[in-house]
Amino acid sequence: MKNLLQQQCLQSQTPGKATLLVIGGGTGAELPLWRAMQPKELVIYEPQKAAADELQRKLRPEAGETLIRSAIATNAGSATLQLLNNARESGLALPTGLLQHQPRLQCWEGQQVAAQTLANAVEDLALSADAPHLLLLDAPGQAAQILQSSATALQCFEWLVLRAGDIA
Repeated sequence: MKNLLQQQCLQSQTPGKATLLVIGGGTGAELPLWRAMQPKELVIYEPQKAAADELQRKLRPEAGETLIRSAIATNAGSATLQLLNNARESGLALPTGLLQHQPRLQCWEGQQVAAQTLANAVEDLALSADAPHLLLLDAPGQAAQILQSSATALQCFEWLVLRAGDIA
């Protein structure tokens, strides 16, 4: 994913105009890459409390960087986040096949988190039609369902970077 983001940085023709929407921001390890794209607005969704706390400390709200402590799911309300010993693989779906391929990976617990749909998240942003907005979707085991349930919302984005690990 890092290489894709670097390519997007190189191809970006409109710094300061577009919104970068990140679903699954983690602790912000890729924050320098996101900033290098020079978005007008950087909006990050991260439901894991520990990751969101660390990410919040790194953000610059005065530069248009916002953290929303919520999961993006197929239904709004609340969802159960499946926490694993490798936080990068945590998600809303139970990891069944992934556990067979990574035997040291363990499920710790399920945690109730706030959730909203991608369509609601995009509607809240009120994206302008004249900018090449970017959606970065890192939702293990949920990407296909999120995209299918929010197909209309995707029309707002010129770019979509997807991490679609299948953990079913």
